[in-house]
Amino acid sequence: MFKLEYAILFNEKKRLNKVENLTLFEKELDEVEGQIHITCNKNEIGFVDETIPYEGEYLVEWLQLLNTGILQLEDKGYFVMLVPDSADVWLEFKLLNEMVCISEVQTEENYKEFIMTNNIEITKNFWSDKIEKGEFFQEILKKTEAFIQEVYSINKLIVGSKRMKRLIKIFQMSKDSIDNNFLI
Repeated sequence: MFKLEYAILFNEKKRLNKVENLTLFEKELDEVEGQIHITCNKNEIGFVDETIPYEGEYLVEWLQLLNTGILQLEDKGYFVMLVPDSADVWLEFKLLNEMVCISEVQTEENYKEFIMTNNIEITKNFWSDKIEKGEFFQEILKKTEAFIQEVYSINKLIVGSKRMKRLIKIFQMSKDSIDNNFLI
């Protein structure tokens, strides 16, 4: 089972709802903050609990990385992404036939990229698990589309920001890159 959850909390929705000047929004933060939770069978990263007022995850960044990962898996069969707000914890994704092997790993190397298609030097493997490729792709695409729609419903102006436009473009490319069997 692969599950991706996110939450845009009340205070962030209020902040986004008040945006009237896109240029100012892009200069100040140009991001949607909230909570994110990834479940890979029995393994988990992050959390979603709207009773906890933590809004420190950059949701656009997370979704851009995961959608870019779909493109990399389709093209190269492998990618690693730095867990946002982490200096040395990565999620590693390997395509093995119709399965995606996902691992949470640590490295002592200081890489400059947030997402790469070359192997990294792993110093610790926290966990590894396998997910069916179609389930993995569908969940990321479904939640990305829901996120874009939610941001639009909060304030349609935000969807015109540079970061959101980039997310929408990567999302569309991800949807277009996978087989019709996996489309939502």
